[in-house]
Formats: sequence, C-alpha cells, structure tokens
Amino acid sequence: MGNRPVLLYDHQCRRCSRFAALARALNWGGRVEFASLDSARAEALLPGMSFYDRLSALRFLAADGAQFTAADATSELFATLGATGWLWRPLRRLIPGARPAVRLAYSFAAQTRTCERV
Repeated sequence: MGNRPVLLYDHQCRRCSRFAALARALNWGGRVEFASLDSARAEALLPGMSFYDRLSALRFLAADGAQFTAADATSELFATLGATGWLWRPLRRLIPGARPAVRLAYSFAAQTRTCERV
C-alpha cells in the first residue's frame, strides 16, 4: 500500500466528494492519500472485491494495513489527519458516546445518499 494511509471514496457522489474535499483541506502535511473507489488504485488496494462492494461504503486503509469502512473509516481518518488528529484521538477514547454518535451520523448520511450507482 505504501507509507501513507488512503481514503477511498465515491468521486461521483456529491456528498462523498464534498466530504473528501473537507478531508483534503484538513490533510495538513499530506498524511493521507485520496483515491476514488472506482479507480485502478482502489482495485489494486482491494483485490478481489467487486465494484459494487467497493462502492458500498467509504473506506480507509491505514498505513499498517488495517482496513476500516463507513463510520469507522471516518473516525480513523479524523484521527489521522494533521488538522484534527490531535483532538479526535483523545476525544474518541474519553467520550463514551463518541463512536456511536459517529456511527449514527454516518448511517443517516448513507441512508439519505442519492448516488445512482449504489
């Protein structure tokens, strides 16, 4: 995979693209790489995964090889980004409802997603 973690998102989904743009803006120091879920890069990083399965959720591949999807991908991304990691890493451990709240918000966003491809 390389040295940097990778955020894989659906670049044809307006909501997903806006989220990726926000993450890019917070990506101080270029810690995270960004790629579309339908790119050759995503296919190489997720071998054997069907096109439909790749597009089913946001994916974050950590530098150590760990893979996260959906809300967990969002949480790991914000823990890694230069602009937010310093705050999010301790908050998600200290605040008992942080992870469930992120999962709830992601679930709502995913259910109201208007992308035609999924």
